[in-house]
Amino acid sequence: MRQIATALDLVVFIDREAGVDRTTGEPTEIRYVTEILEVGPVSSDSGLPTVTEIFKPLEDLNRRAQDPRGYPVGAGLADDGLWARRAGLDLAWLQPEHGAWDGPFPLRSWLDPVNPDEGDLR
Repeated sequence: MRQIATALDLVVFIDREAGVDRTTGEPTEIRYVTEILEVGPVSSDSGLPTVTEIFKPLEDLNRRAQDPRGYPVGAGLADDGLWARRAGLDLAWLQPEHGAWDGPFPLRSWLDPVNPDEGDLR
């Protein structure tokens, strides 16, 4: 585990699913980031690497049914971010004011396009 903790800085979870384009109504494939975890040092208690959520889905299950994408949860990074600067990653991007998506999430194919708020929560 120690080798994993020293080799990885971030774990990025990406999901994809069938959807419907909101403007054309055509079927489309949706690919999006759901979560980003920062991997920290190994905990002496558990022997596992510590993790900090820095990008995650909404907590509200009704809203998550409409938009399963992740959103920044703020600056929770465990160190000074030197690793990010060396890699060319601007950590300011992970702040909520900079992490907004360009537009609404496409309609999920299993939601009712007329009443999307009444879709089944999968």
